[in-house]
Amino acid sequence: MEMNDILQSNNKTYSWEDINNMTNKIVEYVNKNNLQFEFVIGVPKGGLILGVMLSHRLNVPYMELSDFLNKPFSRMKILLVDEIVDRGNTMKRYLRYFDQLNTTIITLHYKSHSSIKPDYYVEEVPNDVWCVYPWESEAI
Repeated sequence: MEMNDILQSNNKTYSWEDINNMTNKIVEYVNKNNLQFEFVIGVPKGGLILGVMLSHRLNVPYMELSDFLNKPFSRMKILLVDEIVDRGNTMKRYLRYFDQLNTTIITLHYKSHSSIKPDYYVEEVPNDVWCVYPWESEAI
């Protein structure tokens, strides 16, 4: 999407407080369902910040995807996070690396036209809404 499109589209802007509250909801979901993970991996770029936040709050090590790809892992429980699953293309690309693993996908936001539905998401947003997160709002 071009910068002019972003500026003129149907935007929903999220603050750091919003992100903190949504991250707390994810932690509540994980704890309530007794989910255990060996690593948290964030999908670049938007999932990196969420991944680190969840790593700290869940006390689970964060691992960069490049580190993961350079080590032989099998049968691990991975938490794969991103800020949003829009059409699902990015998540599909990343899921191929975790084919043989027990992977849970968690996002802040989900759009119903996505080809992939996360195992858990905090909020569904309309397909025509462009989400602007605090880590990217300075660029706009």
